[in-house]
Amino acid sequence: MQRLLGVDKIQILDFGNPENVSRVFKYYQTLGLLSFYPYKLPGFPWGRGFTDETRVLYQLPQDENFALFECRLRLAGYDYVMGIDMDEIILPRNSKSLKPLFQEILSQSSELAAAYFYVQFFVEEFGPEDKDAPLHVLRYLRSTPARWECYKYTYIPARTNQGTTHSVSPYPGFDTTVVPSATAVLHHYRKCPHVWPTCTPVHITDRSIARFQRVLVPRVRDVLKTLKL
Repeated sequence: MQRLLGVDKIQILDFGNPENVSRVFKYYQTLGLLSFYPYKLPGFPWGRGFTDETRVLYQLPQDENFALFECRLRLAGYDYVMGIDMDEIILPRNSKSLKPLFQEILSQSSELAAAYFYVQFFVEEFGPEDKDAPLHVLRYLRSTPARWECYKYTYIPARTNQGTTHSVSPYPGFDTTVVPSATAVLHHYRKCPHVWPTCTPVHITDRSIARFQRVLVPRVRDVLKTLKL
């Protein structure tokens, strides 16, 4: 999906992925699209995992942000960098790919360093709109309307001092902007967030990603066939 949107490089830190996942990663690595590196959480207690009960409160943000800092150092030479998770896609509302979209947004002012995006949550508990669709993103088309929650951003490294999972700090003299949800929105595919009081918010059906189906599905099938998966 990111290839179809015009992404040049994806970077992932490998925290012990299963063999089949690693095989898919290696395939995209040979294409030059993906860089992935073995990763262990730094600091005490050594060898812990993200869900270990041995973690103390102050380690939680450190464990998340260390990976982000690592990626941002390695990607510092790019024009635009997205800080998003594997289950997220920044999707333009029209047919634009991402680079023209970012250029249009961030060239509105020479002082802009980053742009935040509203989020639509495509929650599994809402149920599949099309249970027979060949890909997860095509099955789960029911989402919340665009929300200002767990928002993510794209930034220009040369204008940005620091960033964490959900916030970015530009260098002095630079600023951030918020992208209207009518222009682009972040699709987040997940189970119901545990911080929601209930999993019954107002939801809509958004088929905007279906415009990629004709090209995306055969590409995914070709890769799986090549890898004998």
